[in-house]
Amino acid sequence: MKNNNPFLPAAAMVATAILPAIADDARPDAPAPVSDDGGRTVAFVRDALARGERAVNVPPVRARIAPGAEGAYFVFRGLNDTVVDFQGCDFFGTRRVRALSLQGCTNVTVRNLTFDYDPLPFTQARITAVDAEGNWDLEVVDGYEAPPAECQYWPMQVYDKRHEELANEMRSGAGFRLEKTGERTYRATGGQNRTGEVGDIAVWSVRDEGAFPEPCTVLLEDSAGCTLENVALYSTSHGFGFFELRCGGNVYRNCTLDRRPPETDIRARGVRRLRSGNHDAFHSKGASIGPVLDGCRFAYQCDDAVNLGAYCSIVTSAGGGRAEVAEKTAIPFEVPMRLAPAIRAGDTLQVIRRDGSNGPDVHVEAVEGRKATAEEQFAFLKTLGMWPGKEREMAGTSLLRLREGETLAPGDAVVPERMLCRGFAIRNCRFGPNRALGMRIRASDGVIESNAVTRTVGAGLSVGPEIEWPEGPMDHDLTIRGNVFTACGVAGGQPSLCIGGHAAGRCDVAPDAHRGMVVVDNRITGSGRGMDLRGCAGAVVEGNTVVAPGENLRGVQLPMRNLREDDFDTMEAWGVKLIRYQMTREFMRRGYGEGGKEGYDKWLAGKIDHLLGFVIPQCRKRGMKVVVDLHDAPGGRLPDCLDWALYYDREKLDHFFDCWRTIAERTKGNEDAVYGYDLMNEPVQTREPTTMDYWDVQAEAAKIVREIDPKTPIVIESNGWDSPLRFPELKPLPMENVIYQSHMYGPNDYCQQGVGGRAQDAAWHWPDPEKGWTRDYMRNILKDVREFERKYNAKIYIGEFSVAAWATGGDNWLRDVIAVFDEFGWDWTYHAFREWNPWSVEHEGPDKDHMVRSEDNPRKRALIRGLKGEAK
Repeated sequence: MKNNNPFLPAAAMVATAILPAIADDARPDAPAPVSDDGGRTVAFVRDALARGERAVNVPPVRARIAPGAEGAYFVFRGLNDTVVDFQGCDFFGTRRVRALSLQGCTNVTVRNLTFDYDPLPFTQARITAVDAEGNWDLEVVDGYEAPPAECQYWPMQVYDKRHEELANEMRSGAGFRLEKTGERTYRATGGQNRTGEVGDIAVWSVRDEGAFPEPCTVLLEDSAGCTLENVALYSTSHGFGFFELRCGGNVYRNCTLDRRPPETDIRARGVRRLRSGNHDAFHSKGASIGPVLDGCRFAYQCDDAVNLGAYCSIVTSAGGGRAEVAEKTAIPFEVPMRLAPAIRAGDTLQVIRRDGSNGPDVHVEAVEGRKATAEEQFAFLKTLGMWPGKEREMAGTSLLRLREGETLAPGDAVVPERMLCRGFAIRNCRFGPNRALGMRIRASDGVIESNAVTRTVGAGLSVGPEIEWPEGPMDHDLTIRGNVFTACGVAGGQPSLCIGGHAAGRCDVAPDAHRGMVVVDNRITGSGRGMDLRGCAGAVVEGNTVVAPGENLRGVQLPMRNLREDDFDTMEAWGVKLIRYQMTREFMRRGYGEGGKEGYDKWLAGKIDHLLGFVIPQCRKRGMKVVVDLHDAPGGRLPDCLDWALYYDREKLDHFFDCWRTIAERTKGNEDAVYGYDLMNEPVQTREPTTMDYWDVQAEAAKIVREIDPKTPIVIESNGWDSPLRFPELKPLPMENVIYQSHMYGPNDYCQQGVGGRAQDAAWHWPDPEKGWTRDYMRNILKDVREFERKYNAKIYIGEFSVAAWATGGDNWLRDVIAVFDEFGWDWTYHAFREWNPWSVEHEGPDKDHMVRSEDNPRKRALIRGLKGEAK
């Protein structure tokens, strides 16, 4: 049942525990102790391998560590059939160079290693001033390095000062310049994206001066059948996190790249780390057998989560059974990683024709010569629409003799069949948030299944060649199944799931370019474009769910009483698709009430019985979803301020957590019908808590529920009776699959007139432009919720909204507010179905004491039209 004063008077509802902005003293936790390894671990591993040991168990240590004699940390060359178990070692490298490399290895397993850097490969600075042109003054935050001005800084990003999430994915180009103005101060000028406010945190890369062996933290090169298990990175040297080159069949199980939590950091910092890696989390090129990624987690890195494929070579001239082919000669980091020529005699080449068609393949009879790419060839490559400067990376040319009768043409791109990354798999992984794409795939004979990709600036999954880089090949025989894409591609204007790609000149691939594609049972939400499948003639595309803006779930909140089947018959006829099942003993109860704690537990057990035995089966049968709403928290509300008592009573708080353990344990396994666990109805906190504040209570309950039921979404509410006006104080829950709820009863004087002692005035009506009571008024009330959604790509649910039955023009109010929810694409439940008569659309009357049943009235018609998606 609805409380009668959700937002006003403001003085009574403002909480004192407003969440702080990021401040230099906001991280008081002391860092965990770290020892100095002194070279012992590097020597231990080196010596054990030199003795021929096949199972090396490294003594666990948390320590700063220096590189070995080769200028890197752990280097394994030509190693076979060996397991190196670091047993939970947590290392902080003192130089920003390669941490681990396996070169020419077979059947080697490395497990249980955590690696990080100190000093970090990036720094963080607060924006202290912003001028009219969007130039920033910056001051490095305590705990971070102040590098030289000329040090490599790309990419630079900005994170919001309050919620620590990405606000500007990249400031670069257009004359962007970073100038050092003092010992710890800088000025940023120019750049295309200048989004950033005073107090926001800018993050940019820092690298060691001089050469380093590889542009990555973990390298597997020319290695096959190797396994990395439970290898966690919290920062990357400068380039990729995990990088494999010319490998075959390696497995990456439960590997991680994420930002390190403050409690395990090596030092106290004024602001927690906001970045993890500086570029791609995982990158594979030229694999003969593709990698397997299983259970990996990549987030907050500055580029793609996963990039699989090969470098293309491009034909510059052809004729007489021969072709000159420009090949990539180096990976262009600050210290280039040299690449050997890709094409060999005897190769079969997949061909991406200049017109976007695929094939037929051609065969290399001989490589008749190699030379440096000539200037006229660079000029030709530049005409093919390559990214600026990419043509210069094609610095070597091979002269090929083809099998008799086979031809190539200038602008065609080719990839050796032995480098098509066949047989890869990406399963059970979680990717995002991150700056670029979730997965960028140019590979064949693979499976992408049961992954969750969240809040990527670019597409959640992009499949197809991009000759402008130049990277390929075409993709054949892929299965993309059971993945969940949430709010991907929104900032970049891309679809969440995209298959297509470009040939030379950025020409779209041909309609039948990709063969054997299967795209089934994926779920996409929060993306206006959803899926974009091109070049996929004959593909199997079925069972995918795309919830585009406007395709939101609509429904009602249920009463306290147990429902009957005829109630569900009515809701089904109205078009209800979502119900909020409120578990309430007595509205606005103070204390436990009859039976105390034991009586509460007995009541809760009965409500869960009803939920599982009747409500969920009825919902499942009718295609409805149910919100499980613990409407009445144990211990009730305080009599003087209506705060939940558990903020000030540890016993009641622990009981609340126990209740959610019980609900989750009994309800798990019903995620097909359960929309989410609504942890705390209408939090009110008006003073400093003695246990936990309203947000921490929900966060802790969410952790408890997730340990029991990892699949069902969590529903979080704001302070002040779940007011939309309190969303500026709300911060995102640091976990996935979370829904943020708000209630809407505005303007209060109009919607709740005659309720809870408020005045009732028949002259008030909706709309009333003179008062500003229009749809724009509603949009303005909800603007902070909308901003929260935009900033964090959050899923929004309006759990309650209503207008008193006697309010003049109440049907118009319902029509307008539903139209606004639908405009925003938000799920909603009307308050309430067959509950208190003044909120019921099946009752009419001049005031709360004179309500009568009504089979038909304007409010009822407005709600039913809204439930059926007909609000205009």
